[in-house]
Amino acid sequence: MRNMNLLCRTTAVTGFIILLLISVCIPLTASEYRFSSLSMETGLSNNSVFTMAQDSLGYIWIGTFGGLNRFDGNEYKIYKPDPARAQSITSSVIFDIFEDSRGRVWIGTDGGGLNLYDRENDSFSSYRFDPADPSTLSSDQVFSIFEDSSGTLWVGTGGGGLNRMTPEGTFVPYMADSSVRNALHSNIIRKIIQDHEGVLWIGTDGGGLSRYLPDQDQFMSFYYRHEGLDDEQKVCGDSVKALFEDSEYRLWVGFESAGLALFDPCIGSSPLWSSLRIPQSMFRSDPSGRMHRVRCGWEPTGTDCSSSRTRVPSRHR
Repeated sequence: MRNMNLLCRTTAVTGFIILLLISVCIPLTASEYRFSSLSMETGLSNNSVFTMAQDSLGYIWIGTFGGLNRFDGNEYKIYKPDPARAQSITSSVIFDIFEDSRGRVWIGTDGGGLNLYDRENDSFSSYRFDPADPSTLSSDQVFSIFEDSSGTLWVGTGGGGLNRMTPEGTFVPYMADSSVRNALHSNIIRKIIQDHEGVLWIGTDGGGLSRYLPDQDQFMSFYYRHEGLDDEQKVCGDSVKALFEDSEYRLWVGFESAGLALFDPCIGSSPLWSSLRIPQSMFRSDPSGRMHRVRCGWEPTGTDCSSSRTRVPSRHR
């Protein structure tokens, strides 16, 4: 009898757990999603939003074409240039927002250089281009900001190349030079990320993708329209718009009008980028929600393609 009671209780608990798992795993339908609209009608400074970030205190920072917004969940604090305040933000057009490991919020602007927010005084200091001083920021148009694992801040500009910030607050510029193989090949820097091995990747507009080589203080570049490149240095586009490393340490590269490329370091022992060049048709989903992924690599005999099937997580469908 005692064993029978124990069996009944176990069965009941198991049934409850199964029901709980089923209820958790049932995907939400479109009608169950709710969106709130944040716009100028609710206090946003401008309806053209270019970038967003959440800082370590929970504030949502929103960069628009009409000012910087700090949102606490209820109200906006708007920052725009103020001629009457020397320590106001230097531009109303915000391209990038980044919080570093010390909790400092950096702002990349159009025409106002790099701004650093001072939380204590609710003000800004700026780093601007000075043609008479080569140690200043190389351009006042800042597209991207990134801090690497050593704490070094990198700043990508629109026309002034890449900048490395020194501990003294000066800048070391890296400019494009088409005559040098191990240099950047565009002065427009759109994206900067660092992968799990500490490699810094730089996405440019018109100059492809570059990998920073710290020991040589140079770059290895991967692009499309360039003669004399080894096959492993060819990718499917020259204008990089997005960079992302996923949980499997694969590097995804989004190009303007050239599709999506993937570098998987776990595939074979072929050259570095043998699995990066992937056509726009690499993804084909069937009605069951399964995705066909096609990898195309460069081999001495031509293009070698293989197909694999993988389940698309429901949140990505």
